Formats: sequence, structure tokens, C-alpha cells
Amino acid sequence: MSLVHILATISFSHEHLEKGKQKLIEVLAPSRAEHGNVSYLLFQDQSDPHCFIFQEIWQSTTAFEMHQKTSHFLNLFNYLKVYAQSVDIKTLADFNEPFSED
Repeated sequence: MSLVHILATISFSHEHLEKGKQKLIEVLAPSRAEHGNVSYLLFQDQSDPHCFIFQEIWQSTTAFEMHQKTSHFLNLFNYLKVYAQSVDIKTLADFNEPFSED
């Protein structure tokens, strides 16, 4: 089974920056504690402080889908729908691991 790699980019306007940043930080611990989480990191873009990036790795698609049903994810998602300027979530293919070309 392949790992699931997620890259989520979120930006806030200046007026929502500090509260938005706090909301993002609040999901770190519960997300890292979830069954199936391999890595859950949050970064702030040094050239654009309004932009944040989650880099996530999950053991499976099922683990990621379960994450999306947790209360901390849903609370953040609902907050972002109202206050984020943009949200972009990508599922990435990993070309760093050997794989079969069958």
C-alpha cells in the first residue's frame, strides 16, 4: 500500500492572519495523534507571511479520509470556508520511492 502525500496551501488576508495562524496550529497535535498519520507539518512562507503550507503523509487513503471526518479537521475546514482567502489541497504522487512500471 502506498503512502498518501498531501500538500495544502492556505492564505489569509492581513486582518485574519493571526487568528487563522492560531487555528492552523491548533490542529497539529490532534492530527499527529491520529491513527495512520506518518507526518503532519505546518510551514509559513518566508516570502509571503500570509501563506501557510501543510505537508502531510498518511499511511493510506483510508487514513486520510478518516482524518477528513475528525472534528478538528471539520472545525478548521468550516473556519477556512469563511476566513481564508484561498485553500488549495493537492494529493501528490511520490517519485522518490521505487515503484513497478507493470
